[in-house]
Amino acid sequence: MTNLSAGGIRVRCRFGTSYKQNERVGVRFRTSEGVLSIEGRVAWCAQAGLMRQEIGVELILSDAALKAAFGRLATEHRTRRTLGDAA
Repeated sequence: MTNLSAGGIRVRCRFGTSYKQNERVGVRFRTSEGVLSIEGRVAWCAQAGLMRQEIGVELILSDAALKAAFGRLATEHRTRRTLGDAA
């Protein structure tokens, strides 16, 4: 994951993987509260070098509990990036 926002993420994909726009994907995050699994939709795809792909994933936050859990994750991510702990 290279970027995380309120409604989605940008992901740099491994060699050999390929996604298409509008494809459904499952995304898992390890959080301080455990694993958070969220369904998403590939919003965009772009080549990121000779053999890499980056994708933008729109997260489908289907209920209030999931939205709240992801909101906590996004806040935690921003804090770590600000402090320099995230890669």
